[in-house]
Amino acid sequence: MERRISKKKRMPGEQSSDDAPEISAAQHFKHVFFNMLDCARISIEERFCPNREILEDLSWLNPRKFNDIMTTKDFPAGVLSYISKLCNVERSILLIELKQFANQYKSFIKVVKTQDEQIPDEESNKAEEILKDRELDSEPESEEDNFRGFCNDSKKCFKCLSCAFSVIFELSGSGLFTNLYVVYKFILTIPCTQVTCERVFSKLKIIKNRLRASLGQDLMSSLIFMNIERDLFSDIDREEIINVVASSSDELKRKLMG
Repeated sequence: MERRISKKKRMPGEQSSDDAPEISAAQHFKHVFFNMLDCARISIEERFCPNREILEDLSWLNPRKFNDIMTTKDFPAGVLSYISKLCNVERSILLIELKQFANQYKSFIKVVKTQDEQIPDEESNKAEEILKDRELDSEPESEEDNFRGFCNDSKKCFKCLSCAFSVIFELSGSGLFTNLYVVYKFILTIPCTQVTCERVFSKLKIIKNRLRASLGQDLMSSLIFMNIERDLFSDIDREEIINVVASSSDELKRKLMG
C-alpha cells in the first residue's frame, strides 16, 4: 500500500511551496548528473573548439605521433598550415624537416643521452632554462604536491613536446631543423602546452602564505606579476628601483639609502 505524502498547508496569498518535491533515484540522477555532464561538455566546447586548428597541428608535433609520420607518404591537406602562419615559416619546408626529424628521432635520442653524460652540467642545461619556470615557480608542501609528472634534467621521457624541444635544441647549434626549432619554441609558450593557470594560483598561494594576506589588491597584483613573469624583470637594475622608491619620501630615503 502506497504511503500518502504529507504536504505543508499553504496559507491564502502564498504563491509557492517550500517543500522540495520527492523524486525517485533515477530522476535525481537525471537532474543532477546530466546537468553536470552538460556543463562539462559546454566547457570543453568553449575552450577547445575555437582552438581546433592549432590543437590539430600540435598533435602532429607530438613525439607519440612520429611513428605514424614515418609511415605516412603524404601529409593530409592543411596540416601545420595554421602553425606555420603563426610562426612565419614555410609550410613545405616545415613538413620536410618534421618528416626527417621523425624518421631519425630515435637516433637523435641516443646522441643526446650520450652528450648529457659527457657534457658538464652548465652546458647541458641550456635547453631546460626555457622550461624551468613551471618547476622552479612551484613550492610544494608535501611529497604528493612535489610530483607533477614533468620531465627534468635527470629523467626524460622523450615522448612529450618538452623532450622533443630539448633534442632539437641540441641539434640547432649545427644548423639543423631551424624552422622546426622555431615552431617548437613557439608552441611551448602558448597556454595549451603550459599550465599557466596552475602557475598563477601556485604563485598566489606562495605569496598569500608568506605575507599572510597583509597586502592590498594593487600591491598583490604587482607582486604576483613580478613572480610569474620574472624574465621581464631580469634586465631591470635593482639600484635604479631602490632610488626611485627612496625618492618618494624622506622616510624611505633614510631607510633605504642611509
